Amino acid sequence: MQLLRGTKGEEALRALLKGAKALPAIALDPPSLEGETARVAAIATPDDALLLDIQGIASLGELLAGQGVLAAANAKKHHRALLRTFNQGPARWACVQLSEVLIAGGRPVDLSLPAISARYDLPEPPSPDDGLNSLGHYAQHIAQVVAAQIPRIQELNLTQVSRLEAAAVAPVAEMEHRGMCLDAPGWRDLARKAQLERDDLKARLHKFLSAHINHDLFGGAALNLDSNAELLKVLRAMGHPLPNVKKESLQTLPEPFGPWLLRYREVSKITSTYGESFLATLGPDQRLHPTFEQIGANTGRMACHSPNLQAVVKTSHHRDCFRCAPHRRVVVADYATCELRILAHMSRDPVFLNAFAKGEDLHATVASTLWNTPVSKTQNPELRHRAKAVNFGLVYGMGPGGLAKNLKISSQQALNLLEDYFRTFPKIRDFLNSNAEVALKRGYAETLTGRRLYLDGSGSESERAQAERVAKNMPIQGSSADMTKLALADVRRRLLRFKDAWLVNAVHDELVVECDAKDAEAVAEELRGAMVHAGQTLLPSIPIEVDVGVGHTWSK
Repeated sequence: MQLLRGTKGEEALRALLKGAKALPAIALDPPSLEGETARVAAIATPDDALLLDIQGIASLGELLAGQGVLAAANAKKHHRALLRTFNQGPARWACVQLSEVLIAGGRPVDLSLPAISARYDLPEPPSPDDGLNSLGHYAQHIAQVVAAQIPRIQELNLTQVSRLEAAAVAPVAEMEHRGMCLDAPGWRDLARKAQLERDDLKARLHKFLSAHINHDLFGGAALNLDSNAELLKVLRAMGHPLPNVKKESLQTLPEPFGPWLLRYREVSKITSTYGESFLATLGPDQRLHPTFEQIGANTGRMACHSPNLQAVVKTSHHRDCFRCAPHRRVVVADYATCELRILAHMSRDPVFLNAFAKGEDLHATVASTLWNTPVSKTQNPELRHRAKAVNFGLVYGMGPGGLAKNLKISSQQALNLLEDYFRTFPKIRDFLNSNAEVALKRGYAETLTGRRLYLDGSGSESERAQAERVAKNMPIQGSSADMTKLALADVRRRLLRFKDAWLVNAVHDELVVECDAKDAEAVAEELRGAMVHAGQTLLPSIPIEVDVGVGHTWSK
């Protein structure tokens, strides 16, 4: 197989792409997928393959980016390699592994290429490390795998969600590549202060508990305050027979001991989550480059690690450390009550539909309907709080036990509250029960785009109850994830007209863009427009609200 370059290589590639009857696949030289400069690209159909000298074809980046969709194994790595080489890539990817995850629908699956190939009765894939000819045959094998996956995707009615995931690869890869702005010195200062507070609280607690704990040879306390078992043992020895050391249990301890212990455990979590280890992926550009798992949960939600940007809560001072340069701006947008709008659309409950149509406070409306009394954030706010807990509890599969803990009421009171709620909103009850019944009967729950999660309700009573809970909330949470991914792809497309505007983060139903200050307002409108459009695509009967903020930091 000849390595082509120059005009000959460009003409051969144009001919292959024009004549392709199946999705063309790409395989870059393996070192380029790990961060080195890309040198060779193998482009193939199931029947033919080309080897191209990347540096020898000036138009190659433009040709590949202009291709409607490319297939690849580990497509995100390929997109990042193309960004490093050409600063551009295709808008959609048929990723071998993502397609298999969709087909598996939450069931355990081996995502190694040999295992995937075997499932489609294809031979063992050649190694891309065994020379140029092998790289070409490897790309051809990828094209064959994708050609075999497509009929399976169509058979399972996964075409819509497959296209959704294909369009999300590029923005996810670009978020990793661009990275998130960070004031590292400010972050380290917060970490240092948290560590000092932790040390101070630890000393106070050891002194307070000195009569109840063992000491080492040097007189130091031997109690590990971070060990639940050790702490529970000491508390019981002190006459506090707590069932566990969860927050709600520790809140029953007397002052000053209880507040000290609660704060110690809070600060310990801060130091472990937001300490120096968080900065491990800080690149030479002084930006954080996390890893996003595009299908990080069975619902289709993305996950993030190394570091986990999804763990940085909105109320944390740490969000202020995500600070852009003075001439730049951070644009943050998130859906308002996204899951509850999905619940309204799917259940067709008239109170929910009417509240969203009129732009009312849903939680207050639900509370007013439930207790037949005026409710707002200032009038009977405790009833609004209860209604809000039930509303979100239903979305996340919370039962009477979880609701009781959340509202600090008895299990019977929580059960009575749920029964009153379902009597008042029978459409919600019927939708959730029907979801569970249908899902368990056919063996899977599904989202508005057709994403599946296979369920087994044939086990014990507790296993069936768990499957029912999943069947009730997966379509809601999964559809929310689908909406965000649909928005991701549209935002990426809209940002192409700006010189320096990039997606840099996605946290469930929140998207973050960084841009030049002069473009901030225009970018904010494009971001809002893309997210509203994605919502209207999946929820045509529900008004979509998106909250947008512009500033220097990741804090609205």
